[in-house]
Amino acid sequence: MVNLRELESQGKLIKTVNRMGHSIADLTDFSKSFIEFSGTCIAPVLDIGAAFGVASIPALEAGATVIANDMAQEHLTAIKERTPQKHQNRLQLRCAKIPYGLDFPAESLGAIHASQVLHFLTGSEIAQSFDNFYRWLVPGGKVFIIASSPYINILKAFLPEYEKKKQSGTPWPGEIENLSLHTTHAVVADNPPFFNFLDTDVLSQALIERGFKIEKSLLFDRGTNLPDHIKLDGRENVGIIAQKPIAL
Repeated sequence: MVNLRELESQGKLIKTVNRMGHSIADLTDFSKSFIEFSGTCIAPVLDIGAAFGVASIPALEAGATVIANDMAQEHLTAIKERTPQKHQNRLQLRCAKIPYGLDFPAESLGAIHASQVLHFLTGSEIAQSFDNFYRWLVPGGKVFIIASSPYINILKAFLPEYEKKKQSGTPWPGEIENLSLHTTHAVVADNPPFFNFLDTDVLSQALIERGFKIEKSLLFDRGTNLPDHIKLDGRENVGIIAQKPIAL
């Protein structure tokens, strides 16, 4: 049994300064794929919700020019301080909230990484973000997404409602206006009240509608980095890699 505070004390989960959950120290395979792909990109890559630079700094080390974005300036300051001097000239910092506070010229980015970010957005905000991603990416550019699914321990009672909404065609069945109405766990204090839990079908459909081609899509387990209140059945996270097609 592993609880949240134990993982915090071990440095595996780092509480964000702005009540937007935790930064997870260990990289998922999706983030590792972003880092590897970033090293091949000529155009800059964007790390949305970069927090303390868990993916941004390795992408810099892979040779990419990285735009680290976060809502909290404190997080960006930490990234700047943690980045080795030899990579500083390829690091750009943007303090802003997607989708409306951040913009780039069309076809100016090689890749976009959004880890543990989209579940804080409404469905319409995610849709607008995907429109932006498609416009910002160069042809052949990729988006790498990791988000929370509804298949977590503290939401077991919500799952029947989620499945019913999904089967009835509700486009964003995981939207919850007030998380505290579904759980009394202490984690509520570390997060905003609104959540939008996501799965492969919901995210894939929204990306495909905007022209993306899905390269990889699955629900997955983060192993020992998951505290007991999250750990359920191995479907706790959703990961997506999607590509903007190259025009023929």
